[in-house]
Amino acid sequence: MENKKNYILIVDDLPDNIKLLGNILKTKNYIIEAASSGTQALAMVNKKRPDLVLLDVMMPGMNGFEVAKTLKKDRTTRDIPIIFLTAKVEKEDIIYGFEVGAADYVTKPFNPSELLARVNTQLDLKKSRDIILEQNLEQKELLHILCHDLSAPFNSMISMLSMADLLDNLDQIKDIISKIKDASTHGLGIIELVRNMYALEEGKIELGICNLKKSLDLSCFMLKDTMSQKKISLNNTVDSKFYVIAEHVSLVTSVLNNLLTNAIKFSYPESSIDISSEEKGETVLLSIKDRGIGIPEDMLAVLFNMSNTMHRTGTEGEPGTGYGMPLVNKFITMYGGTIKIISNAEKEGSENHGTEVVITFKASLKENSR
Repeated sequence: MENKKNYILIVDDLPDNIKLLGNILKTKNYIIEAASSGTQALAMVNKKRPDLVLLDVMMPGMNGFEVAKTLKKDRTTRDIPIIFLTAKVEKEDIIYGFEVGAADYVTKPFNPSELLARVNTQLDLKKSRDIILEQNLEQKELLHILCHDLSAPFNSMISMLSMADLLDNLDQIKDIISKIKDASTHGLGIIELVRNMYALEEGKIELGICNLKKSLDLSCFMLKDTMSQKKISLNNTVDSKFYVIAEHVSLVTSVLNNLLTNAIKFSYPESSIDISSEEKGETVLLSIKDRGIGIPEDMLAVLFNMSNTMHRTGTEGEPGTGYGMPLVNKFITMYGGTIKIISNAEKEGSENHGTEVVITFKASLKENSR
């Protein structure tokens, strides 16, 4: 997770208390904002989620206990840690504070060292909790992608086995058997990829040299039936001279397959997809462009976000999970490349719609590739 300044919201009806707390917290370079009432605090939290709330218990109108209960009822705010600020040290009040959702409490008058220690502890705990949640989300995403990516080689094998029943030419049968072997080997490669993914992240697996056209040809072969069902034509002008730095299995199954699947899914039947390449300095640019329904701006803004839950169906009702693009971005980053999405969402009366994905790979001059 990227390092960022922690944002702390102080909630107290006394300006002197807010000033005192602000002066103590400023020594640690936190981002600090203040609310003078419970109602104001809730409005501020709804606009911007703090990493921690320092919440006075005794306030006119909505007191601190009521504010805490409101925050803990809301799924989007219930995980924000709360430290109560209180002059009340009765056991019953402290117990009730924990019951309504406090993570800790600090008694007035404030001891700066104690306050900073308790604030730091809660921020560290929140950071650790956020890391665990992000890791769990990545595991969930990986499982979805694994199921999706394995379907391509299995579908192609089923299709080829069906074709084999209709063939009596030995050479054609041998060709089908060869392709089935390739698809099954690729399926096993996906499983091995999952085992090695985190090792790849940590730099324990070396990236290789891949022929971009060969990788695309394999991906297109796996998705041949999917394209045929929608009568999608493919204009593939990628030059066979281009070699790029990548990892072969993930490039085909988790990058190209996902990008082409999306292009097919969101294209209209009997339309076309253009795939092209060009050399630019020490890089190779790959473009995949469709003339489909495009991506709305709100979805485009969170397309690579792992916590993104937005998804939609294709032009023929194909289901979507929303999990593919974050993993694509992850692998491209691992390769040392970049990915850019240019999209115009379909609007009534406009024919200018569709999506172009541009991937920048590090180029390689060597030819001992996959």
